[in-house]
Amino acid sequence: MENTKQPIEGVTTGILNVAGAELYYETKGNGPVLLMIPGANGDHFIFTPIREILSKTFTVVTYDRRGFSGSKLVGEQDYTHRIDTDANDAAALIKHLTKEPAFVFASSSGALVSLQLMVLHSDIIKALVPHEPTALKYLPDFEKWKAQNQAVYDL
Repeated sequence: MENTKQPIEGVTTGILNVAGAELYYETKGNGPVLLMIPGANGDHFIFTPIREILSKTFTVVTYDRRGFSGSKLVGEQDYTHRIDTDANDAAALIKHLTKEPAFVFASSSGALVSLQLMVLHSDIIKALVPHEPTALKYLPDFEKWKAQNQAVYDL
C-alpha cells in the first residue's frame, strides 16, 4: 500500500498496484470487510452516502475501477478480458486488505464484475449482493429486452 493518509472524517485512502493499473481505494469503519464495486461510471463516489451508514458495522472499501477516476492505467486497457481483469482487481484488493472472506456489494456493470469474482475467487467471498447486473442475455425474453434497449438508444 502506498500514498496512505488519514483524512479528518475517518476515511483512509490508498493505492494498490496491480498488473496494468494502480487502483485507488478508500476504507472507513471497523468490522468485516465489505467491498463495494461501482458500475458503469467506475467511480467510488456513488457509494459515499451508504458508506457512512455501513461503516458503523463494516470496514467499507470503495474503489475506482481500473481506468476510472483515481485509478490509473499503466499501459493499454485489455477490453477483450475486461470483466475478468476487473474481477481479479477486486480479488487483489480483498486479499490486500484482509485474510478473511469479504462481503461484496456491487451494482449494474459492477454486479457483472462481482459475479465473475465469485466464479474466479469464490474462496474470498463470504456473501455477495449483485444489484441489478446488466445480464439481459440470460433472461428468457432476451430479444424483447434487447430490442427495447436498442429503441431507447436510438431515441
